[in-house]
Amino acid sequence: MDDVNVVRRRPRRSELRGSFPAARTVWRCWVICTVVAVLDAVTTWYGVRILHVKESNPLAQWGIEHVGLTATLALRVVLGSVAVGLAALGALGRLPREPRFAIRACWVLLVFAVVFWSAVVVNNTVAIIQHHPLA
Repeated sequence: MDDVNVVRRRPRRSELRGSFPAARTVWRCWVICTVVAVLDAVTTWYGVRILHVKESNPLAQWGIEHVGLTATLALRVVLGSVAVGLAALGALGRLPREPRFAIRACWVLLVFAVVFWSAVVVNNTVAIIQHHPLA
């Protein structure tokens, strides 16, 4: 038994799922998305409460009418952050038999959430500036 050499092979790239840099990128994306969600809530609150602009999202309109503005916005931020957090967990790909397609789909969902929520914040900011010019 002493003369047996064990040859170690380098792990394949597909076996290196959930590496530290990828995990850092995923969680940074989640933090950015959560910050953008809070900015969306703040700009929506300012537009609806201070400037009396009508909310254009029909689901948010229903929530504002039945639950209230602050509760609706808080719920939107919390549920959105949880959903994006679940996508971030899926993008890490740490499950043993998780297909590559699911990991890519979670990455696409993360990027889409950041881009979409950023567009909403820009839209809210433009609407606020048009309704209430700064100068």
